[in-house]
Amino acid sequence: MTGRWILLALTIGSLASVGMAQTPVKGNVWSNLDVQLYGFIKADAAYDDSKVTPGNYAAWVESENGSPSSSFGATRNDNEFNMTMKETRFGFKLKVPQVGKYAFSGQMEWDLFGENGRDNESKAELQTRHAFITVKDVDTGWSLLAGQTWDVVAPLNPRTLNYTVLWYAGNYGYRRPQIRLHKSYDLGNGQAFSVTGAVARTIGSANLPVNQDDTGADKGYPMFQGRVAWTFPLINGLDTTVGASGHFGEEEYDTTGSPTQDATVKTWSTCLDVTMPVCETLSFKGELYRGSNLSEMLGGIGHGVGYATVSSKAGPEEIHNYGGWVAAAINPANAWNYNVGYGFSKNDQSDLDSATFADTNAKTKASVMRLENSSVFANAICDINKHASYGIEVSRWLTKYSSASDADGKAWRAQLSLILKN
Repeated sequence: MTGRWILLALTIGSLASVGMAQTPVKGNVWSNLDVQLYGFIKADAAYDDSKVTPGNYAAWVESENGSPSSSFGATRNDNEFNMTMKETRFGFKLKVPQVGKYAFSGQMEWDLFGENGRDNESKAELQTRHAFITVKDVDTGWSLLAGQTWDVVAPLNPRTLNYTVLWYAGNYGYRRPQIRLHKSYDLGNGQAFSVTGAVARTIGSANLPVNQDDTGADKGYPMFQGRVAWTFPLINGLDTTVGASGHFGEEEYDTTGSPTQDATVKTWSTCLDVTMPVCETLSFKGELYRGSNLSEMLGGIGHGVGYATVSSKAGPEEIHNYGGWVAAAINPANAWNYNVGYGFSKNDQSDLDSATFADTNAKTKASVMRLENSSVFANAICDINKHASYGIEVSRWLTKYSSASDADGKAWRAQLSLILKN
């Protein structure tokens, strides 16, 4: 009797194990994907001896008119101390199993600068930086990108602790939705040539006395961007890259009047970029550009479109701008690395003179128009280990204004950063 119960128990147990083996077990939602998580936590503390915009980072210096009752600008030497963790960044990269000759991947990334207002310093909001899919033909090398990522034009950035990497002060190019094609060609002898083209969303807005609701989309066709680059060995056999890029798009403003008329405003740029390593511990890079209506690409010192009142060109009018930057990176064989650089941006005086309003990200009146903006910076960054680093940066900012009644803004900025990364 006992033997039969034992046999029955073994039989039931074996049947149960077979049933369990055939029952599908839920796995991780990413079980079929290669997922790479990345990011860092960054704490910044900065002192400015004059008022910069917006404060957590420096874009330009407010006009120092020296009067607390002034309706714009700031009092002279109105110093500030800011602390933030909003540059903290996180994201993930995805690789999908290859389908035939096509390799799929994607990336999403956020930081905490979703709202720059000073009323939420302890309640930061998410800002989407990247969200795109890439498809690569492994046989031909052509790749297609669809989604939001960096502009094709002006692809380089200096290494700064300041969040803006000389945006508005000689560096331009931001992130936007786009569809991009890219191909790189091996020319032999260590040389390569690449070509990139994209159709992208034209983003436009302005503080103008006209009806404007997404003026870029209102035009009815996208922005076009392109870049070609040549890489070749130069000094000490190290690869130097020279690139040429540009973009063109238009915005449509529905002006007031009877009947209502549409005004078209162009946005365009041309840019030359160079990356040149000298040796294993020293390298240079920089960009030089010219264009118009660049505010939504973080150029033009925040000015893109003005409303001209002179009879020769009444209505919305693009503001022309040129600038550039150069930076050197020194990376000795120890825990320290150093970066120094300079950038400048200048708007066309006649464009500003004829405009009564200009678009701006400043918290002061839009009628205060920035003519020139420049910055010199130097930083030292120490890697404590592969996951933690700290750095200090000192920069000098000078912002000139188009009206003689608007005093220049001058500021020294000292910034301390602590970074923890995965």
